[in-house]
Amino acid sequence: MTILFFVSPYHGHINPALVMANQLRTKGYSIVFVGSIVLKEKVEKNAFSFCEIGCNTSSTAVSVRSLIGLLKNRKLNADFQKKNWMLFNLELKRVFNAYSPELVVVDNTCIPFALYSIKLYYKTVLFSVTLSDDYDDSIPPFCSSYIPKNNHLDKMYIDCIWSWWLFKRKLLRYIKHLILGKHDYLYIPQLLKKLNLSDHIIETKRVWDEGIKSIPELLLYPREFDFPRPYKLNRVFIGSTRYDRKEVVDFMWKPFTNTNPIVLFSLGTLSTSSVPDISSFYDKVFSVFSKEKNINFIVSTGGYDWNTNLPIHTDNIQVYKYVPQLLLLEKVSIMITHAGFNSVKECIHAGVPMLCLPLVESSDQYGCASRISYHKIGLVADYRKITRKPFLNRMREVLYNPIYKTNILKIKSVFDKKGSSEDLLEFTDRYLTT
Repeated sequence: MTILFFVSPYHGHINPALVMANQLRTKGYSIVFVGSIVLKEKVEKNAFSFCEIGCNTSSTAVSVRSLIGLLKNRKLNADFQKKNWMLFNLELKRVFNAYSPELVVVDNTCIPFALYSIKLYYKTVLFSVTLSDDYDDSIPPFCSSYIPKNNHLDKMYIDCIWSWWLFKRKLLRYIKHLILGKHDYLYIPQLLKKLNLSDHIIETKRVWDEGIKSIPELLLYPREFDFPRPYKLNRVFIGSTRYDRKEVVDFMWKPFTNTNPIVLFSLGTLSTSSVPDISSFYDKVFSVFSKEKNINFIVSTGGYDWNTNLPIHTDNIQVYKYVPQLLLLEKVSIMITHAGFNSVKECIHAGVPMLCLPLVESSDQYGCASRISYHKIGLVADYRKITRKPFLNRMREVLYNPIYKTNILKIKSVFDKKGSSEDLLEFTDRYLTT
């Protein structure tokens, strides 16, 4: 039995998909990943089949900056979209004719491929690597750092957050569609017409990507991590998907000569494009940490060449371009993180409290950080104010107050219990037999 995976070509998306694929392979399913060439090496390294397609596989967040770029090359982009729509049809016909899958698993940033699969009457399921981006009048969008307080004024404020966010998203996407024209197949209303599908199957009140009402959507975390809220009936929680990656990096562990607690500082590989004046930022980080003589720090720059002398070792600071995060989480007391969901899950499974410095407002980093604060397994600070006392006070609070360690061990037990493969395998067997 063959299962096709359509996945966005980003580490935060492909890693959880590989975990699910590995679990399904243990039941004898044949797994084929479909996507752009950038996925090929990682997919085949994990011993899965790979099928390359030449068309775009996922939607992207629309910003004012990206729209300006489209306007500058309007005709070129419109012609490209016309060719891409023709390629989209040809490529997917080729893939589905070649494999005739029993199940199609689609990243929810790749909605066009799910709609095409539904049009051909294949069993289809979505999965989300982020927090749920469903609309709920009691919960803010996952790009918000606001923690709901469950009162009337609170709901009014949350409604304002949602209204502004949905208006802005709809406006930007519509402008993009006007620029690209009728062949913009990533514009869902246009695609529904081309595929002759009803718009009633689409969920539009979401943070970024549309949902599909008629098929299940897998959420890759335990329900208990979220704020208390109702969920739609087609949402299926399959627990935490941990990618036990083989971390091969140029890293020579040099133990500190003292017994002081160790703090791991890593804001992910996207920090270089998310933090303005990244060099000045790491200058400040190094300056602040150098004064904290009773704490040891391991700093990962996410690949950024902050200093030509990397790696750097001082009495209490070690700075590297990359570090083996899973290995170090076994040794550190807390982690200072951008609150990307994969890093958050790894910290929880390792029982390591967090100080969150979310960077990207359009992602779920702020939402993850607010839930970490809500469950008291860490605190949140502003990366732009890293030299000020509130940052240092919160770092010391998470490091020295045992309540955060106690709480994260409690939620770790929930993640460990609900992170097994049985939930996914049971769902798959049930879904294929209905």
